[in-house]
Amino acid sequence: MHRSLLVSLGIVSILLAVSAHAAFSDTQGHPFASQVETLRVKGLVRGYSSSVFGPDRQINRAEFLKILTLAAFGDAALETDNVRCFADFVGPEQWYWVTACAAKEKGILTGYPDGTFRGETKVNLVEAIAMTARAWQLPLPVYIRAPDHWYEPYVIVAAERGLFAFLPQYYGHILTRAEAAVLLVEMNVPLQTIESTEPAGPGVCGNEIVEGDEQCDDGNLRDGDGCSKICISVPEPVRHGALKIEQQSSGSGSFTEGGKNIPLLRFAAVAGRQDVRLSGVLFTALQGNLLRGTRYRLLYDANGDEVPEKLAGNGTIDGSLLTFSALNVEIPDGHLVLFEIVADVGVSATGTLRIGFATDHSRYVEAVGVEDGRDLGGIETNAGGCTGPSICWISVTTTAGSTVDIEGEGTLYITESNTPMKSRLLLLGKESVPLLGFEVRAEKEDIALTAVNVGGGAGSIRILRLFEEGSSVVLAELTPLSCVVEAAGKFCARSAGGIVTIPRGSEKKFLLRALLKGDTEGGVSGETVALTISANTTTDIAFEARGLGSSRDLPQNDNDAIEDGEIILGRDTAGANIAIVGETNQVVGAKIESISNANADPDNTSISGGTQAFGQFRFRAMANQNSKNGLNDVTLTDLVFSVSAVNVTLSDFKIYNKLEPSVKLSCTGNGTTGSITVTCSNLEDSAVSTVIEQGAFIDLALEASVTLSSGAGSQSLQASLNQLGDRGNPGTIEWEDDVFPFDWVDLDVTQVKSTLYRNP
Repeated sequence: MHRSLLVSLGIVSILLAVSAHAAFSDTQGHPFASQVETLRVKGLVRGYSSSVFGPDRQINRAEFLKILTLAAFGDAALETDNVRCFADFVGPEQWYWVTACAAKEKGILTGYPDGTFRGETKVNLVEAIAMTARAWQLPLPVYIRAPDHWYEPYVIVAAERGLFAFLPQYYGHILTRAEAAVLLVEMNVPLQTIESTEPAGPGVCGNEIVEGDEQCDDGNLRDGDGCSKICISVPEPVRHGALKIEQQSSGSGSFTEGGKNIPLLRFAAVAGRQDVRLSGVLFTALQGNLLRGTRYRLLYDANGDEVPEKLAGNGTIDGSLLTFSALNVEIPDGHLVLFEIVADVGVSATGTLRIGFATDHSRYVEAVGVEDGRDLGGIETNAGGCTGPSICWISVTTTAGSTVDIEGEGTLYITESNTPMKSRLLLLGKESVPLLGFEVRAEKEDIALTAVNVGGGAGSIRILRLFEEGSSVVLAELTPLSCVVEAAGKFCARSAGGIVTIPRGSEKKFLLRALLKGDTEGGVSGETVALTISANTTTDIAFEARGLGSSRDLPQNDNDAIEDGEIILGRDTAGANIAIVGETNQVVGAKIESISNANADPDNTSISGGTQAFGQFRFRAMANQNSKNGLNDVTLTDLVFSVSAVNVTLSDFKIYNKLEPSVKLSCTGNGTTGSITVTCSNLEDSAVSTVIEQGAFIDLALEASVTLSSGAGSQSLQASLNQLGDRGNPGTIEWEDDVFPFDWVDLDVTQVKSTLYRNP
């Protein structure tokens, strides 16, 4: 039988009925037979003359919208005066225009961004869900901020109604006719029923004459089609493919010789009218020489996450041209696909490189239609019109491109931190405060520290811990066993993958703390610790590093004044290394934690004559678990008080423990009034208890015989302990930890005053 022109263009027919008869013969046993039957009974779908429904045929936008609008609104779905509401509704009126325009007026759809409806385009799952939700005005979830994808609220509604128990949760899935029935039925929306009418009379199907109860007759009975009273024929021509390319900014930047996967150019491609296969692209060097790069690769986003990650092809260099040929990347109709050119940077390739589309060549982009295999000829560049063919099927928008500066290998500067440090007493069994700080700055590329070697430790240290300043996260633990060459007091950490990365052009500050052994684990009181970053460049090397851009290990400083990819210590400009040495610290088995005023009298209490305990101090020892030969206690041996006596005369200085006020030791003063230094010596040999158990405290009182000067003006009296917390200025407090004597205390204050007594 003769096939009409409409059929030769690919007619797809769906049959919508005003009356229902027997169930479809090809849906029996089909997984979705019941949903199709529901629509058939309601008169919303109808099979062909042979009772064939075609459940597994894909359904296009026009077909689905016709069923949807009838199901939602009944015959009222066709009520509209405007039938040319979309940009592609030109020429002779098609059957579905009225349906599409009525649906547009009801807010069911808006069409594509270019203003077209594209009735012959297959409908995907999220499009169908969105149209359904809008048709029945289903409530959508409320978002505080806009969702990442337009279809998210519609998918949530479908999920809540259980739709994905029947259909795949792949949102680009193309619906079949049976799946369209499932969507409408299982969304649990009220469906209209189309009342049946008496047929106008029989017609001869297949004679290409519309007669009797026929609404269409295509002149044949092929493909199982027929001549139903309400027969909707949708022409589905294969339209010539089109491709739109827009160059995007990949961000200019600086990279290092030997760098890998350097982004050079990015573009987005969108296919139109049918799926398009990109087969070739030609680029040129707009600035610099292509030989500065190696292994040029074209990547594309294959999974829709907007990150080009799959290899489309490798580029070949011919002078200033970079060619990607024999590509096979399908770009779906209406979908955006991102592409990016990346390359490795050659060694000794310093300079600038910028590439762009080779627009001087007539076929710098090559592509074909997937459905028809036709070449997409003609390229319009930057809306400059089509030169050559009458129609350009490829449109390209370019930008100036991104400039890549290729620099020499990175340099790492390591200098002493400006964070203040001071000498400390390191309690066995505890972690110390920071003992050494240093700053690290990376130039020209991101640089990873792969090894840190620090000297100046002691046998009492178990490990050194490396922190970034301001963070409590341990970046690395330095141990003697991690050193390539073990040496006394040396602690090291190594990581081939990098201990920490310093971003290009930035600096980070780091601190080292010591975790000490207990005295039963080998910790020894009296050891000194002065952490040191060595300036050596051949042996006892302090740092090793790797440039992440160049993928090369940085050499040690060559001690010249040129920054040429190396590790430079102790200075922030090129030059010979300078060692970084921390403060000198001492290891203790016990420690004075704090000293404070223990006098209950407030400041400005009146001075009375006679014997008065005017200076009272509380000494607290830090808790510890050191247990060798018993717990290590603090024993005070010598105290030097500074006394200010204005218009007051003092004599007979004595010291006692406030728990035993009757047990006293005489002290020596170097004067009787004014500024007086009072020394209480050999306390450990006296009857006065000056032992402070770990975690406990004692209160000591300094007393004197006080004589007030009459008629001499205002009077004041105050005792203090000075020169605290400074190893370089010791002597006011001497003590021992049951093992070793010390002449300074580790406090963050330099002076502690007792109560100020004053008479006006």
